[in-house]
Amino acid sequence: MEEVPLPTEADLHAEAVALAPPPEWQVRSWEDLGETLEGRRSGLKVLRSAARAEAYRLSQRAGRSPKTAAAAPSPASANAAAVAAALVTMADHDAHFLLSFLRHAKFDAPAACARLRKFAGFMVNNPWTLAPDRAVLEETFGGRAGPLSLVPTPALGGERVLVLTIQRVRGLTPADMGSVFNRAIFWGLVCLLREPVAQLGGVCFVDDMAMMALSQLRLVGSEPNRYMWFMLQQILPLRLRGMHVFRQPAIFSLVWAIARTFIARKVQDRLQMYGQDTAKLIETVGAHAVPVSAGGTAVVTSDRTLTAMVKGIAATPWLNAAR
Repeated sequence: MEEVPLPTEADLHAEAVALAPPPEWQVRSWEDLGETLEGRRSGLKVLRSAARAEAYRLSQRAGRSPKTAAAAPSPASANAAAVAAALVTMADHDAHFLLSFLRHAKFDAPAACARLRKFAGFMVNNPWTLAPDRAVLEETFGGRAGPLSLVPTPALGGERVLVLTIQRVRGLTPADMGSVFNRAIFWGLVCLLREPVAQLGGVCFVDDMAMMALSQLRLVGSEPNRYMWFMLQQILPLRLRGMHVFRQPAIFSLVWAIARTFIARKVQDRLQMYGQDTAKLIETVGAHAVPVSAGGTAVVTSDRTLTAMVKGIAATPWLNAAR
């Protein structure tokens, strides 16, 4: 693998200064995460080394022995090489995303490195991660049918808000969930996790369960749904700050009985259910972060969400396929 020049100590210091939290977050980032200028500088240095070491390991794994040198590389080898290249690009050009691992780990550098290696392993096992597909994004975030929308402004607690409209999930099969929904969520969250506010405040889901059908229960316990929660809880450097469920029908108790078997206790404790009491939802999350359809003031459109996601992917240097 081609060697790249390492940044100087002066470069690292200047970068750490530039990556400081927004003024309104500086006290809270120190109190909640233990973030300091030195923590950013030294932590990013360690993470870069870990990314390069993992890239080297994967490039060696992708290499071929003399006996197989004349043969075409296997798909697994080709994907390991692609992930290795992505990690080098991440180390050299995407400090914003690397910083999300540090903030997720509260500046515990070994824990951040461990998460980064798991993230790399996930990409090796899932070749689609490095090949964003606009059609898949449109099915999840775009048009009138996209079930997920991004609220423009954060919630009262500072979280970025994703709204799930369950009515738009009708007709989604477990196969669709694996090949469309989960992929779009991965790419969308990668984009969000390059933003300081999403790293510092985390992300919460506001789930409109109106008109949930009994037939949708099969999605809850499906392998793709379990895999999505594995990705959210174990792979992405995501601070999942809450799940706000409203207008849920009686069958939601069955949904939750299934879902809680694979959702971490800490995340379970952050579930809040409001029923028809959207006023309480607005009081908790903030009117500016609740869609107009639920009585809030946030204008949420799928087209705006899709545009934000596409721009975010294009700005992520190691997702070269997005360009």
